[in-house]
Amino acid sequence: MNVEELRNEYELLIEKEDRLLRQIQTGETCLFALLETMYRKEREMDQETAKELIQRIYSYTDEHRSELWQVRMEKNDTCDTAETREPIRRWGT
Repeated sequence: MNVEELRNEYELLIEKEDRLLRQIQTGETCLFALLETMYRKEREMDQETAKELIQRIYSYTDEHRSELWQVRMEKNDTCDTAETREPIRRWGT
């Protein structure tokens, strides 16, 4: 792979990382909103349904955290390519 291809791959990984972070943050926002609503008892809710939703949201964010870790490892591998390490790091790591 040449330097330009590695830069393009790195850019795609950055975009993927950013999207995963937004997805995780969105899931956590929804989770905390649901927990807050349950705690304050602002609305009558079916507790079993709420618990199931909490579990699903937690699983969703957990899956995305795992994928985020993999993307970050890929980014690291891209930077560690011996012939391009310095150009990519200067470019925006």
